[in-house]
Formats: sequence, C-alpha cells, structure tokens
Amino acid sequence: MTLGGAPTTLVCQPVGVERNLPEGVADLVVEHMSDMVLVIDSLGRIAYANHTGELVLGWSREDWVGRSAFDLVHPDDVGAAAESLATASTSGPGIKQPIELRVRDADGGWHPVEIITSNLLDEPTVRGLVVVARDLSARADGLEVAAVERRRFERVFDQSPIGLALVGPDDRIVRLNDALARLGGRSQADLAGSPLADLPVEDDRDRFGEFLAGRDGGAAPDPIEVRVVDVDERVRWVRVSISPVGSGPDEAEYSVFRAEDVSEEHALREQLLYAATHDDLTGLLNRTGFHSVYDHVVERDRSSAGAAALVFIDLDDFKEVNDRHGHEVGDQLLEVVAGRIRRTVRTSDAVARIGGDEFLVLLDPLSEPTAASDLAGRVLAAVREPVELSVGVVRVGASIGVTPVRSGEPLSAGLNRADSAAYDVKRSGGNAVAGTAAT
Repeated sequence: MTLGGAPTTLVCQPVGVERNLPEGVADLVVEHMSDMVLVIDSLGRIAYANHTGELVLGWSREDWVGRSAFDLVHPDDVGAAAESLATASTSGPGIKQPIELRVRDADGGWHPVEIITSNLLDEPTVRGLVVVARDLSARADGLEVAAVERRRFERVFDQSPIGLALVGPDDRIVRLNDALARLGGRSQADLAGSPLADLPVEDDRDRFGEFLAGRDGGAAPDPIEVRVVDVDERVRWVRVSISPVGSGPDEAEYSVFRAEDVSEEHALREQLLYAATHDDLTGLLNRTGFHSVYDHVVERDRSSAGAAALVFIDLDDFKEVNDRHGHEVGDQLLEVVAGRIRRTVRTSDAVARIGGDEFLVLLDPLSEPTAASDLAGRVLAAVREPVELSVGVVRVGASIGVTPVRSGEPLSAGLNRADSAAYDVKRSGGNAVAGTAAT
C-alpha cells in the first residue's frame, strides 16, 4: 500500500506472530468486516478504505483515497476529530480513546459513528493511523453488544491518558485508572477508598470542597483547576470536572471524576498574562497591568480599607543622559531607577512604568493620607542617588505628583491630577514632590 496514492492491499499480519490464515484471507476479512476501516496517513489523507465504507456511506472509495479525512467529517465535529487524530499521532502505538462524530454519506446526509484509532505510523507495512468506524445509526441492543461496550469502556477507562475515577456517594474513590494514580502521587491501591477531597494540595482543598458541593441537585459544576503532587513529587496543575451518574432521583448518586494535566497550558497562560501586563525592560507592571490592580483597589470601600494614593514620577534630566550616551545606557538607567522605586515602596504597593521615563505607584493601604507624601519623598531621595553605569556615574532627579484615590474613581481622573502636580514641579525646576487633593 502506498500512502496518499491508490491502495493495493492492507497487510493484516501482526508483527512477530506466525501467519495461520491462507494468503489474502486477512485482507478479505478487513475488506468485508462489519465496521468501516480507514488508514489515515501522516498528512491526514485517506490512504485506504475498506468495502464496508462503500456499503454504509454509499460513496466509492476511489473518490476518497488521497483526500483529506476531514472532508468526511461534519463541520461541527472537525475539531474533535483533529484533536483525536493528533493525540493518536503523538501518544505512541496502541488503541486510543473512542470518540463519536458524524460523517458524510454520498447523499449529503450525516451518519453518527464511533471511531477507535490505532497508531501504526511506525509499522512499515502500514505507516498510518488505522481508524475503525462503527455506524451508530442502527446500533443494536442486547446483552452481547452491552458486554462488548462494557469491555471497551473499561479498556478506555483504564488506558485513558486522562485521570478518571468513579466516586461513591460518600465522595470516596471507588475505582480509578493509572493516569489518576500518577497524578495523585500514590498507587491505585492506596487511592482506592480514600476521600477524593484529599487529592489536591492543602491550599486548594477548601476551593476543591466547594467544587464538589456544587454538584448538589444533580448538576455538574463548572470545571476548576487545582494543584496536585504527582508520583515524581512535582506540583502539577490539573483541570478537574465531576458529573453525577445516579440511575434515579431517589438513589444515592455515583459520580465520574476527571482530572486532566494542564500544567503546560497553565504555565503558558501565566507567561502570556505576564507579558501582557508587565514592562519588558524593567519587569514592572505596564499600563494594562496597573489598571487591573487599580480597578480592584477602587472597588473597595476606602472608608474601611484605609487611604490609598497615586504617585506619578517623571524623571528629570533623563533625556540628556539618553541623548548623550545612547538608548542602551538609557535603558540601563531605567532598570536601575525601577529597582530603586520597587525597593523603596512596600510589597503591597503596585509599581508600573507607563511611559519612556514615567513611573506610577499605587500606595495601598496608607495609615493616613499624609503618609503618601512621606513615601514619595523617600522615592525621590532614592532616585537622586548617583547611578554607576557602563559609561560612568550619572545622576537624574524626578518631578513627583501625589494625589489621593477615591472609591470608584477612574484611573484617568487620578492620573491626570498626579500628572498635573508633577508637571508643576518640573516647571519650577524639578526634584520635588507636590501633592494635590481629590476633586
């Protein structure tokens, strides 16, 4: 069989097993088995389709071999199909988790099917993903079918890369798979029978308990992310969900618990959030990040939370240093100044670089409004200290404006007042602090 071209014969000989069937019989079995069989190459193209596909869907396989497998899939199911094939391609050999989706027939209708994928990309005689699709439009009932489905479910449950558990009415783990045991850092035997609430780290257990309580009334709560310590003693972020599966409204309900490792996704989100809210040069907040912190502060009742204030810092003589020594030296100076401001204020205060040589500090909380001017004076003294750079010692000053923060006041209003006060200082020669009252 040549992937991407016309198929010749599908080799069904298992690796390392003596062939007992006459030549060609195995291929004949695949051709006429009750399920549709497709081979998808590494580019997502159909390299082989058995005769059952023609009977069920009505299209000639010659029309599909060489085309993208996603041409068969309902547009709403393409995402799930792509995720399933991608997972199968990257997770090594073996049977993958079945999924249900809809495929197109020759008349333009849609057939619900269940697909199970096996990764044989590294098998020289196949070099593709073998997809077995079962037509669900006329699913048979009966004990035999139920038994097959049960065995399939148990295989999927046990072999799923996602942590799964069956949880009893007392919220203890009745059954779990190996993936959940690895995430939980204990063996299946140790975790079976233990309270599900013990799974996350201590700091996340209250929130996890609220999550478990959220399924009261039979509704599944929204998924949350919590931390666990895995078998390698690493802290992992997992996205957890739980769904009640009681068979009657008056019966004690069991639940299916699902835990998916999202540590890489969580780390990426944190990196993207940091990049979106912080200044690349200094590591301080940028205007977006500062605005978010400010909004949380002004939402509080200032009468009970204590006073807060904005401090606007506009460096004096920075342009001369930048023009004389170049932008690289100017950047070095900004990094030093940013570090001095950060070390002078308290850990509870937010510090941002909002322009080339402009900084903004949110002082919260303050024991009294006048404390803002005192702290701004210490910032000015720190900024005015000589700075040792690659070109030698340089000095800058600062024009600083201070204004109180009122509950519910937009940042633009307070920033305008503080900026105006700093501007008055600069016009008067700089290197001073001026305060302004809220209007």
